[in-house]
Amino acid sequence: MEQQPVQTIDPQLMGDAAAMQGLVEVMALLHSAVGRHAVLDAVVSGVRDALGFSMAAIRVLEEDGRMLHTAAVVGPPDATASLQGRTLPLSELVMEFGWAERDEDVYFVPWERLPDDIISTWVPEAPIADGPDAWHPMDALYVRLNDDEGRLLGVLGVDLPVSGRRPDAHQRQLLQLYARHASLALQRTKMIENQSRLVASLLAAQQESDSMVATLTHDLKSPLTVILGHAELARDGLLDDDDPVAVRLDSVLKAVRRMQTTIDALLTERESAHDEPVHVSTWEPVDLAAMAGELVAFSGVVADRRRLTLELAVGEGDAVVEGDPRELIRAIDNLVSNALKYTPPGGHVVLGVECLEDEVVVTCADDGLGIPVAEQREVFGAYARAARAKAEGIEGSGLGLPSARRTVETHGGTLTLASAPGDGATFTARFPRPSTTRDLSPQRTS
Repeated sequence: MEQQPVQTIDPQLMGDAAAMQGLVEVMALLHSAVGRHAVLDAVVSGVRDALGFSMAAIRVLEEDGRMLHTAAVVGPPDATASLQGRTLPLSELVMEFGWAERDEDVYFVPWERLPDDIISTWVPEAPIADGPDAWHPMDALYVRLNDDEGRLLGVLGVDLPVSGRRPDAHQRQLLQLYARHASLALQRTKMIENQSRLVASLLAAQQESDSMVATLTHDLKSPLTVILGHAELARDGLLDDDDPVAVRLDSVLKAVRRMQTTIDALLTERESAHDEPVHVSTWEPVDLAAMAGELVAFSGVVADRRRLTLELAVGEGDAVVEGDPRELIRAIDNLVSNALKYTPPGGHVVLGVECLEDEVVVTCADDGLGIPVAEQREVFGAYARAARAKAEGIEGSGLGLPSARRTVETHGGTLTLASAPGDGATFTARFPRPSTTRDLSPQRTS
């Protein structure tokens, strides 16, 4: 039998096949959900294993546009230890590019062009091969990593070719393919980071807008309530509907009620959008006793209009806590408003402040409808309202108490309820003293 000649495979074809296999792996990572580091690691590993370089590193341009940091590196232990996490001024790389032989985005810096006083980050201890294309330990080969607009994202650098020879045009083309995929990974990361910053900016703007709306609506609500109360009292004293003063008061009442409806709608929308505790941005000493006194004085006309007795009971001692005064007054006002709303004519509402050693306790007690035990678990949930209140047609959004509890808890306190049908309700808010609230808000100035 005639012996068949042994067929040999072109080494370059074998090398190309390995290079393509490495690129396929990089592309698979690039189109998956893995992060930038996994793709860059795959690129430098592919350059080492498939293209035949003992060392490969990717440096990424930082946000300031002045420094590059090593994001991925493979190679001898002394090389990786020297380069990992290291930063390089962009100006030094640009200077080195000035000595290079350039072919598109490939920059080869032959050691013959280097100044005598150049200091390298890492120089391998490797024998120097013979011949004009022999790789010298001081040679350097870089590929720019650009975005689609040609802007620099980073650089892929290689060293120590296994062949001991300077890469030819074909090897440089393969190197550019790997560099292109590293650029895509960097572009994707940059796009995601830009999107994240945009989303964060939009959320911050939305929060600022919500805060402004909440402040304006609440600051308008209380004065309007007072105006409405006084206007109603004045109008009740005029029995003649044709009296010019009565006509003017009726116009005032219509306008105020229309504004109240708009404000209530804004408050309802704002509260329903906040299922989580809001972050308090401005902390300062707040005297809860003085705040309670202000609320009682302000709400007196509402109590008079509804034929209720509103009292203030403040114990001795310092009632100062740390917090956001606007949020705190909204929370306590919600408790007082609820008590006045659900207490029938002739009833009593007492707003109390007690100063204990390590906390300040604010209570709002009434002798109104009361809340059945079965309904008390849900009273702090959004839109929750007592069945009797609904049956008697008492208006309300069911958002005031959830808002009050969120504010109290944001300030490190607790808000609880004690009630029984026909015996009224007592809401108790406990606020820790300043020494125990100091670390609660990271946004607050120390």
